[in-house]
Amino acid sequence: MNELPLPTGLRRVTIVALVLSGLLGFGAAQGVTALYDPPSSSDLEASIKPVPGLAGQPELFREAVTAMAMAQISAFESMRGSRTAILFGLWATSALVFVASLRMMKPRGAPREGVRRLLATATLVTAVLRTLDGAQAAAVAKRAGAAFDKVLSKSTELPGGWPDGLWATGFTGLSMLMSLVVGGGLLLLSRYYRSDRVRDVTLQLDGSPPP
Repeated sequence: MNELPLPTGLRRVTIVALVLSGLLGFGAAQGVTALYDPPSSSDLEASIKPVPGLAGQPELFREAVTAMAMAQISAFESMRGSRTAILFGLWATSALVFVASLRMMKPRGAPREGVRRLLATATLVTAVLRTLDGAQAAAVAKRAGAAFDKVLSKSTELPGGWPDGLWATGFTGLSMLMSLVVGGGLLLLSRYYRSDRVRDVTLQLDGSPPP
């Protein structure tokens, strides 16, 4: 009985959970790799591309980007232990959400009500870990942006000078916004799977009457 297709709404939300958890898990794995195998100076220089407004000062831009990248690497190294734990935890819970989402759509004999409870808990834990990851990322973004601003603020080559704290504020704000969007989305998913309406649907799909 539980091999019946999901209702359209539940299926769409589960696809969102599947995609989001896949992206988070992939990002966490890449984060661990970058933490223990950061790019070399030559790799950083090769990746630098000119941007509008600074194209006329390529060396200045290269110096600023290098300073920013080195500040980022240094900041991540200072929190290596805690960040490793958070990223591994985020990878594990994201993988759990990913597998549970697949089981919700194709249960293969697993009771969907059990999968629903697992999704409700796993998305909540993932939201907490993503928030912790976001807090660390925001702190790193602030330091990296400040390093970029420091190089440009001391230069006399830019007409009108460089606004104090421009990239530090921008990077920090962007990082916080991403954490709010992703973390908030995961909390909404958790609340959705905890709802009585979804519970009743999964019980019916399992062939059990709602309480």
